[in-house]
Amino acid sequence: MRVFVKLFALLRDHHPGPNRSIPLVVELPEGAQVADLPAALNLPPGLVRNAFVNNQTVSLQTQLSDGDQVSLFPPVVGGAGRPRVLTTPAGPDQSPWGDRRCVTAGRPDQPLPPAP
Repeated sequence: MRVFVKLFALLRDHHPGPNRSIPLVVELPEGAQVADLPAALNLPPGLVRNAFVNNQTVSLQTQLSDGDQVSLFPPVVGGAGRPRVLTTPAGPDQSPWGDRRCVTAGRPDQPLPPAP
């Protein structure tokens, strides 16, 4: 079967062609899974962590079908475990906390630390 694979982020460095945005055409045996693609594309082991098949998030154990469009991603990182709070020159009238704090990074599901 034939699938069409796009590589994203660090994986794009492993695209063999001059135009890295063009999908690669990969021939695989029937019953192949997303997890079989890294070896078929000579990608470093463990570098593929996330995949989409036909614009749907899937596990790496998802079985592929002829004509599938696959997007492969390396591990995604970023953000902070806890919000970082810095003092700013903003006055109390410009801060929703009534002081001089400003959230610069963090996760929206975590509450802000208490005011000093």
